[in-house]
Amino acid sequence: MTENNFHQKVHEEAMKLKATPLDLGLRRMIELSTKHLTQEDQHLIRSTYAHAYPRIVLHQCGAIVFLERREFSDDQVRLLKLHGFSDPFIAIFRHATTTTADVRLINFTTEAEPLSHLPVF
Repeated sequence: MTENNFHQKVHEEAMKLKATPLDLGLRRMIELSTKHLTQEDQHLIRSTYAHAYPRIVLHQCGAIVFLERREFSDDQVRLLKLHGFSDPFIAIFRHATTTTADVRLINFTTEAEPLSHLPVF
């Protein structure tokens, strides 16, 4: 698969999952250490923020990942894997979307302490 074909496939998959317009209501956010991200995930977050999925905003100490839906579907797993995200990243994404807390944002930051029950890289 050429690089252009890869980017086209990622774009097509993202459009299938295109979110409804961003609701500016209050959303719950969890804050996690960037130490829970593999080097590859960190690279992908920095380079993927321009793509449609997942929606990412970079900041001085890390990045905020927007969780577009409450339910975590097989299509979302497939798209994250297509982007190259690791299984630990997908597990964090899945946990945040399936929790009863209705988390809609993950703030990965260098200022947060690592959690003992999550892998550190």
